Amino acid sequence: MMTIRRRKTRKRRSPQKKRSRRRRSTKRGSQVKRRRRQAMTHRKKRRVKRRKKEIQTRRKRTLKEKVKLLVINLKMILLLKLKKELRVPQKTRQLQKNQPQKSQQLKNLPLLSQLPKNLPLKQTRFQQQKLRPTKSKPLFLLAKPRPQHRLQPQ
Repeated sequence: MMTIRRRKTRKRRSPQKKRSRRRRSTKRGSQVKRRRRQAMTHRKKRRVKRRKKEIQTRRKRTLKEKVKLLVINLKMILLLKLKKELRVPQKTRQLQKNQPQKSQQLKNLPLLSQLPKNLPLKQTRFQQQKLRPTKSKPLFLLAKPRPQHRLQPQ
């Protein structure tokens, strides 16, 4: 039957005794220090190498992704162009060229002084919402003249 050896606890030496201790002939302490220092530098180098590799792979990955996105974008643009060309026939293309541009159309709108005088003065909230100008219906188209019989005194 094997007896389990207990590790002896180191006796703490007082600082006076430590001071008086003679130096050992074998320089074991310095060896340990050297080994520890080497291990530290080794670990450091390994860490630096790993980090470098990670950065490189990340850079590669981002480049790949960038290229992929670029290709997708180009494909989309080409598809949209093709669609546009297919959608618009030749006749309508010529008509569009002959039509006046939006800015000219806006210039030709009637002025406020030219609008009908008897516009509704008070509107309910629902009517106000209805009368909001949109792109398809400018304000002067939305304005409805008031009914005449209300204006005449009885």
